[in-house]
Amino acid sequence: TIETFVMTASSSAIRTIKQLMMAEVPKLDFSRFSQGTKQEKEEFGEALTKALIEHGFVKLEHFDAGPLDDAQFPNLWPDENDLPGFRETIANHYQICKKVAHQLMAAVEIGMGLSAGVLVDRCRQEASEISLNRYPQIATETLAEGHTKRIWPHTDYGVITLLFQDGVGGLELEDRTRPGEFLPVTPTAPGGRAEMVVNASDTFERWTNGVVRAGLHRVTLPCDEKRAVVPERYSCAFFQKASRETSAGPLPHFVTEDNPARYDEITALQFQQRRNRLHY
Repeated sequence: TIETFVMTASSSAIRTIKQLMMAEVPKLDFSRFSQGTKQEKEEFGEALTKALIEHGFVKLEHFDAGPLDDAQFPNLWPDENDLPGFRETIANHYQICKKVAHQLMAAVEIGMGLSAGVLVDRCRQEASEISLNRYPQIATETLAEGHTKRIWPHTDYGVITLLFQDGVGGLELEDRTRPGEFLPVTPTAPGGRAEMVVNASDTFERWTNGVVRAGLHRVTLPCDEKRAVVPERYSCAFFQKASRETSAGPLPHFVTEDNPARYDEITALQFQQRRNRLHY
């Protein structure tokens, strides 16, 4: 079996096997929802919901979101002289991501047969954030030994995450047909059409009472890496979070006699604080 072979194979052989088993993350055309007809919106919502339930992840194309707001955020910004245009760029990107995230949740409302606004309205009060990540270069041998990861397996604690990454690779998601095993997610090829990876997060899992499970993922050695040193990697993640005082407990729609509430009734802020205590 593959499992037996992997246990005795060299690290290069393991990477070859992983490359052959590259994760087939469903890819959807977001313009079918943002610009589509009523039928196209419904079809997109159903496809998105199916992908999140089965995989916890999905890739999107054509996710541009139209005009930008000039909102100001209570952050400690770098001096404009040090990074000209940084503040404006990040603020604009935040607004685009927020709009796309709300549209995705509206699509899930359609796909799951929920009333309009059931998910989106729980995210109206700003609590979301953007994370800019740099992974320093590291010796390939260090990652191949398995004792070090660029990021260890984890789930995000918000509702959904929108991830943009460069072409270095290394992002892997759990194979739900073989729990504990991970499959690489193909990065966008240089010069290729920009793609966005979307994953379901912990609050989404709690709201749906486990119907949509949070996507477990990690960042490690790219499966086709042949260089002695893995180059630095950059990514940008938008974490769509619930409003702080909103309940992070299961929604009534998902609590039944056959599927009783699996999660306690706490606010989104209390849930985040609980997660922070566990991990930090």
